[in-house]
Amino acid sequence: MIEASDMFAVLAHVDYPVREWPAAAGPYDPGAFEEEYREVLRALAGTSRALEVNTTVPLHPRIVRWWHEAGGDAIAFGSDAHDPGALARGFSDVAAMVEAHGFRPSRDPHDIWAPAREPHPVTGQGNRSEPIIGSSLVPDLGPGALACEGTGTGSRQRHVVVW
Repeated sequence: MIEASDMFAVLAHVDYPVREWPAAAGPYDPGAFEEEYREVLRALAGTSRALEVNTTVPLHPRIVRWWHEAGGDAIAFGSDAHDPGALARGFSDVAAMVEAHGFRPSRDPHDIWAPAREPHPVTGQGNRSEPIIGSSLVPDLGPGALACEGTGTGSRQRHVVVW
């Protein structure tokens, strides 16, 4: 499904079950679903898309490590903020965790992050011949909104990141 779709540029909420995990089941352990996560992350890594790390309900660090091991080449951040005061809440902690697992910011830390082992995919430098995602300000969304558009397999995609 991931490989066949060009409807998205960023996979968000790959860990959605953690949000509704029943308390009676004990703490959510992504290791219990490691093979399932790794299968999805391998498929995603083969498409040059980004994995979102949420600042409100951050991905477990093991999932970020598995993403890096799968060859994932981009991290995007989201906060799911429903009011301006919650924008980017927890960003510095999540950014530090992502850096600890091998990803680094581009020239603009609000842009998509790439693995430290190779140049950033958005710049078009390094192992990619042309950019797959470009960033542009979206005036109708107001200041602090950034839309990332990609061409994927020929059709345009948009992911809005608000910080």
